[in-house]
Amino acid sequence: MKGSMGTNLFFWLGGIFVQDFEDFVFSQIERHVGKTGVINPRELLLDWAPRLQKGEANLNTLFSHLSTLFTPVLDVLPPESLLVPPLAKNSELYNLLSDLKKRGIPLWLMVDYPKEWVSQMATSSNLLRYFKPEKRIWFSGISGSKEISSLPGVLQDMAQLQLSDLLVIDPDIRRAMSFVRAGVQCIHFVNAAQTKRELVFRKLL
Repeated sequence: MKGSMGTNLFFWLGGIFVQDFEDFVFSQIERHVGKTGVINPRELLLDWAPRLQKGEANLNTLFSHLSTLFTPVLDVLPPESLLVPPLAKNSELYNLLSDLKKRGIPLWLMVDYPKEWVSQMATSSNLLRYFKPEKRIWFSGISGSKEISSLPGVLQDMAQLQLSDLLVIDPDIRRAMSFVRAGVQCIHFVNAAQTKRELVFRKLL
């Protein structure tokens, strides 16, 4: 159902309900592989993050590659199931979603994690019940500063809505500014309480 102006709310999964995707992968590299190597892990992620998000690779594949570059070599790869971050158990966030759902406001989830990981996350959370399958936008491979400027158009095409119908809740200030420049209403996510105050101000709650 297409909402009136500004009433289709889009939440990012990464940075709101779970750790930012690239930050999480980087933290796992440091934790399981080590900090000493011949390549900057952040630079490596520019190539690997899209592959991970599309499901073309997994963290064990990445670690196998890294074990040839880093000292000491990683002898035992951690199980993939242990490398999936847990969804935040933040009652304020879920109460906010419940309030918005009661108001009949269409809720969308912008997913920047691999589908397989999200399936594992969902087993311990009720998050996905707030977002119908047709209102989940999978941004496989859409990451990094190079693509940020194109995100508003990509989101518009994937959601089949006018830019004026979107209100994005974004934890990344660079992306938030890009959406605003494109004419999309956007709230920079800091925490659930601040977001609720913004929505009350906009008369959506």
